[in-house]
Amino acid sequence: MSTTDPVLSDLCTICHIQPPKYRCPRCSTRTCSLPCSRRHKLWSQCSGVRDPAAYLKRSELATESAFDRDFNFITGIERTLERAERDAENRGISVQSGLSGRGVDLSVVGLDEEIDTSTGEE
Repeated sequence: MSTTDPVLSDLCTICHIQPPKYRCPRCSTRTCSLPCSRRHKLWSQCSGVRDPAAYLKRSELATESAFDRDFNFITGIERTLERAERDAENRGISVQSGLSGRGVDLSVVGLDEEIDTSTGEE
């Protein structure tokens, strides 16, 4: 091996030919192309979707990108809930009647109200 040969760790982790251009959001595996990225997902059974609950160091939490990630995660949850509510309404499903049929008493409370969970009283 000559001194001009790249170190193996400086190459794509899948093909070991090209330098990596991309990083998997889920596991940080570095790949050089879309075919290598797809092969990585197939071989390692990686979804390629970033884990929103992954541990971040305190210094990483104080960045705008971390704030954006959290905001987008919460917005995605809200969107999913709204879509589920619309789908339930379109199908004629009442959440209240479905829960009461299972013996669950649902009361919607705003953030400014405080309820004692042991008694259910405000």
